[in-house]
Amino acid sequence: MSRLIQWALVLATLSATALMAQDASTSPTGTYVAQPIDSANASAAFAGLTLRLLGERWGLSNEDGDLVSGRYAVQADTLEIWDEDGRVACDSHLVGRYLWARWENVLRLSLLEDQCPGRRMAMTSMKFILRESRE
Repeated sequence: MSRLIQWALVLATLSATALMAQDASTSPTGTYVAQPIDSANASAAFAGLTLRLLGERWGLSNEDGDLVSGRYAVQADTLEIWDEDGRVACDSHLVGRYLWARWENVLRLSLLEDQCPGRRMAMTSMKFILRESRE
């Protein structure tokens, strides 16, 4: 392998590592507006949702008010969510775990485990566009 190709691979690896480190250090904290990932299969039930991740509290609301609220914790790239109250809250012992990634102003959540079907569907069928950051 030529020296030029070896250096190109080293630089590519360092760049990828730097991007992952930058992504991992960014907090998901903020207020977001939900948008369907796939507009062809978008659910009207999730239209107009607002996701809040502020302090240690999280919540989902729509134009009619709060749907669910509770606590959340972030450990590296994992977001853990517990419901505490609200019209669509699941039992508080059902912890949702998601991988999170935020690029610029878009938060995406990927399912690790969640036994709460409504929360699981809302969190994974939407992308969340940052409206207000409190980092």
